[in-house]
Amino acid sequence: MTSIFVDPWPKPRIEDCFWYHTMDLPNGGQHPMAGKRLLDIGTASGFLTWEAERAGADVVSFDLDHARRQKLLPFKGSVYCTDRAESERQREAFFNSQKRSYWYMHHSLGSAAKVYYGDIENFPPELGQFDVALFGSVFRTLAGPYPGHWQRGAVG
Repeated sequence: MTSIFVDPWPKPRIEDCFWYHTMDLPNGGQHPMAGKRLLDIGTASGFLTWEAERAGADVVSFDLDHARRQKLLPFKGSVYCTDRAESERQREAFFNSQKRSYWYMHHSLGSAAKVYYGDIENFPPELGQFDVALFGSVFRTLAGPYPGHWQRGAVG
């Protein structure tokens, strides 16, 4: 019987690889962060900020300023579809609890990370340029490749 699986490729050279996400390599090698300016998009409680800062990066943490900026899939019957104001109130409370956990750790660790709360679709140029950008669970909350992408109809 013929297998549907691909035969293993030969081990490539590390410099020929593109990393879609970050992982610790068995030999301890990882992308060097020391001296890099890093943007942590969707910082939430800051886990990636603290790890990057610990590795020597100069970090700017970004998160939404208001829950109304978050775009969700409109699942049929969800509070997001049935009562947008209530959905926003609930999510705002959740985001604020995450922001409090971020600031708790910021103070506990003596962090030097800077924070910007705003609109992911309109980053101000004053944030400057970055060597590295980390994206947490952010893409699922964006509008999509064209305007109104998620608003085409409720998902049942």
